[in-house]
Amino acid sequence: MFKKKWVWVVALFLVINIAGLVKIISLLEEGQGRTPGIVSFFNNSIRHIPWLFKKAAKDMSDKISESRELEVKKIIPSMNGVTPSIEVELTQDVDLDKIGGYIEVSPKTDFYVESYYGGLRINGNFLPRQKYTVEILKGMPSENNKILRSPVKEEVVIPDFDPYFKFKIPGIYMSLKGNQLIPLEATNVDKLKMKVHRIYDNNIVYLLNNKSH
Repeated sequence: MFKKKWVWVVALFLVINIAGLVKIISLLEEGQGRTPGIVSFFNNSIRHIPWLFKKAAKDMSDKISESRELEVKKIIPSMNGVTPSIEVELTQDVDLDKIGGYIEVSPKTDFYVESYYGGLRINGNFLPRQKYTVEILKGMPSENNKILRSPVKEEVVIPDFDPYFKFKIPGIYMSLKGNQLIPLEATNVDKLKMKVHRIYDNNIVYLLNNKSH
């Protein structure tokens, strides 16, 4: 790594010196009334140097990605509100149409797989606080035609539902002539603190026109 840094330092030093040399030649040619042909050549060359560096870095990154084997990095259970899932982190992207049959979940549960940043997400009717065994079978292919050389099996426990609540009826105000009950759906919530404000008849139209308030 130390040697690589020195390579970049030397390259930067050369670029700076070439740029300085071009500037000096430019001043001399202008003073002598010459056409700055060599300057144009160097300027055009230097203009492409950042692009060449970027291209070389991208090519190197692509080669590293292509040479890397397909491996399972992590299998992580997740809960988003009341939606459970299992995330599988991989070292390579996979084609969803080619991995059918390479993923098994027990106890047997209906599930579907979708692409996820850095891997896959397994969605299904997973129960909170329930233990599942996820197995990624040997031979699962990647987009770069790399295959998983060894099966990976891991037990995960689905997290509990996140605290959640919602009103089960629409509307923004309650009439004093009704039963004054508001149906509420809550999950993993022990207590709720609510504020109720009285709206007088002459303010109802204003309230309806300013719902965001």
